[in-house]
Amino acid sequence: MERFSETQYCLVVAAVLLTPMLALWIIEVIGWFLRLTLWRHPETVPRSEGSGDELAEARRASHSPR
Repeated sequence: MERFSETQYCLVVAAVLLTPMLALWIIEVIGWFLRLTLWRHPETVPRSEGSGDELAEARRASHSPR
């Protein structure tokens, strides 16, 4: 059986060491993409006019001391 040359050995060691890092990086990129596309950001959700003021006024009224 033939042995690896030093260059081949270094490439195999590098591939074995970098594989988990590459897999985690791919998972991170996929997660970032899914968060970006699937979950809406609260600041981008359209609001109907006046609903924010009415909601704030209702909260103030319910928490005000009597």
